[in-house]
Amino acid sequence: MARPDDDHVPRAIVGADGEVLAVAHVSPDISPEAEAALRALVDAVRRDMEATDTPERRARREAGRERNARLRKRE
Repeated sequence: MARPDDDHVPRAIVGADGEVLAVAHVSPDISPEAEAALRALVDAVRRDMEATDTPERRARREAGRERNARLRKRE
């Protein structure tokens, strides 16, 4: 697990089409194999989320975003 004093850096995980899929906190000397495995993991999670997306889940997600926006306004 990354610690505040480590040398890990945020890095965009980019898909084959150039789209940023996620941002990961990784070692600056991550190997190409590890980066490919991370990209595959992010892609698999994304495909799973898209496959299981339902109107109910979208409604819950939107309600959560609205709640978070209201909470941010209070601060």
